[in-house]
Amino acid sequence: MMKVTTISSFVVSGMMVIQYFFGIVNTNIKGLITTMGQDIETKNIGYGLSGAGAEANKMPSTYQNGNAAGIFLALALTALLVWRPVDKKWGKLKVA
Repeated sequence: MMKVTTISSFVVSGMMVIQYFFGIVNTNIKGLITTMGQDIETKNIGYGLSGAGAEANKMPSTYQNGNAAGIFLALALTALLVWRPVDKKWGKLKVA
């Protein structure tokens, strides 16, 4: 379980950095980040204001906005703090 958590931390952190530099729209993976058939650019989920009352649209839940990544990495950090790997390779990955 701890090995999976370590690898997942790298994947989540990498996706967070990629979305930050290249944007949510450019890194959208249909069926993984958004529902198949959903268009993130045309759906009202965070690109400006709409309607007569100028109601703000909801931002998509992505790693770039920090919510999902922050929660996952905080939980992963607490789990990794108590893990004592036997193999030196996994110990270096844990520190990284």
